[in-house]
Amino acid sequence: MTRAGVHAVLGGLAVIATAVSPMTAWSEPAYHPASSRVSLGLSFGELVTSGPTPPADGGGIPFSLFDSPGINAGYELRIRDWLAIAATFRVSSRIAGPAREAGTLHRNLDMGLAPHLRYGMPRELWGPFFSSEIYFAFPVGVSLPHVEGPPRRAFEERLDGRTGWFAGATIGHAVIKTHFGGYVEIGYRMHRTRTESTITFQDGSPSLVGDRSEVDHQIVFALGALAAF
Repeated sequence: MTRAGVHAVLGGLAVIATAVSPMTAWSEPAYHPASSRVSLGLSFGELVTSGPTPPADGGGIPFSLFDSPGINAGYELRIRDWLAIAATFRVSSRIAGPAREAGTLHRNLDMGLAPHLRYGMPRELWGPFFSSEIYFAFPVGVSLPHVEGPPRRAFEERLDGRTGWFAGATIGHAVIKTHFGGYVEIGYRMHRTRTESTITFQDGSPSLVGDRSEVDHQIVFALGALAAF
C-alpha cells in the first residue's frame, strides 16, 4: 500500500472514531427501578416439526407464523438489576399441520419459570422519560395438552393428553415509561408430550388402547404490554 493509501485509511478511521465518540459518551445502562412486573400479550408460533420424528423429506411444515397462536401472561420478580425470575403462562392452539388438517384439535397450556438476564440500555436510546432493555429468557416447565379427535362413523376415539414438559430460549426488547410499557420477543420452544388413545368400535369389538409421544419444535414470536411496580 502506498503512503497516500495509508493516510487515506488512517483518515477514514479518524472520521469513524469521531462519529462513534458521542456514543461512547452515553450514560451508563439504565435499569427501571420497579421490583416486579406483570405482562400480557399475544404469541404466534411457527411449527417447524411435529410428531415422534421429523418428516422423512426433511421439509417440515410450510412456514407460517400462525401455526400455533396463543395468549401469554407472566409475573416477573427482580433479583438484581441484571437478573429476574419470571412465572410464565401460555395457552396456544394448533391450527396447522397434518393432524389439524385431519380434524384433530390440539391445545396446550404451558406453565413454567424463566430466568431473565437483562441489559439496560442508555436512556438516550428512547429519550429521558423511558427505560429500555434487551433481555434473554430461558423458560422451562410443564405442558398440559388437550386433544380431541375428529368424529368417526365406524368407531369412537377418545384422546387423553398426558402432562409433558417444555423448554426454550428467547431474546426480547422491553420499553417502559414510568409504570407501563411494551415488549417484543422471538425465541425457540420445544414441547415433549404424550397422548393416550382409546378406540371403541360401534359393532362391539374389543377396544384398542394406544399411546404415542410427540415432540414439537417451534419458533415463537410474541408482543404485548407490561406494567412495572
